[in-house]
Amino acid sequence: MRKTMSGVITAAGIYLLFAAGGALAADNKMNIKGYMQPMYTASSNSTADSFSLRIARLVFSGKPNDDWSYQFQIDALAQTPLLDAYMDFNREKFLPEPFAFNVRVGQFKVPFSMESLASDTELDTLNRSQVVNALAPGRDTGTKGRDIGASLQFTASPWDIKKLVELTAGQFNGEGANAADKNTHKGLALRGVINPSKAVSLGASYYEGNRFSTSTVSNRFGTEISLICGGVTLKGEYLRGRDTSVKEEGWYAQSSFFVLPKVLQAVAKYDVYNPDLKKSGDKTAVSTAGLSWYFTDGLRLQSNYEWKYWEKVGKMCNTWSTILALTF
Repeated sequence: MRKTMSGVITAAGIYLLFAAGGALAADNKMNIKGYMQPMYTASSNSTADSFSLRIARLVFSGKPNDDWSYQFQIDALAQTPLLDAYMDFNREKFLPEPFAFNVRVGQFKVPFSMESLASDTELDTLNRSQVVNALAPGRDTGTKGRDIGASLQFTASPWDIKKLVELTAGQFNGEGANAADKNTHKGLALRGVINPSKAVSLGASYYEGNRFSTSTVSNRFGTEISLICGGVTLKGEYLRGRDTSVKEEGWYAQSSFFVLPKVLQAVAKYDVYNPDLKKSGDKTAVSTAGLSWYFTDGLRLQSNYEWKYWEKVGKMCNTWSTILALTF
């Protein structure tokens, strides 16, 4: 199946290179935006409380012509500073309405998991769930959900319902960001999402691949749901994975609502992760409560309190974190 997908994506890429031929637009401009998040953290364990910079990023994007666009994202604090470096091909009316497609090539987020794909500026909590960090492709390698590869996305928007159906397929090296493939196998990622209305979203993701020179098997499956009921937003995911003989799973449930419309948001979250289903007592659970104060659309003060419990040792650690998040 992976070899078939590789052939389809390669053939599509060659065709689109010819289809997109033509002069570059005369008004080719680059857009620049950035993110900065100073943070203060205090913990109930022996770790010293500290000020730090959580995020310091610049994003460069543009459109060389009507069909092509690109994005570069640099993280000054990451071990691998280059986060995004990809090009998109999206020709209007290439498919009959209400269908559309997009081809993406380069380094970008693997299409897997709602929370993994969400930008750090879109998260209602400071930290992603344990299971998303542990199992989402590109996060399990410590590279913020990124990998190098290519993807095809098809969307259908009938009856004036924007992106009623989203289907994405991609192939990746499977080694994370800024890394060449270390074996002969490519990782296959599939994701499907149904959005029957602005208030309801249901999705599922699948990934299979081999990592490292040892060809370690890395398979993943996940489901997701997002509901908006009045002023309350409910989100949840269940992820399951296998790394060779080790099977793992986890889930999270989250609720958020605006206490003051567009100004003060409250959030509550509970997530559980089991790193080895064959072992008992290995689960960890994190409960999160938080508030966010929005000064403007691009500036917010966000504070979270986390209770983390280790089942194996019966120990709990409490952490309080606060950021001032700026988007410019």
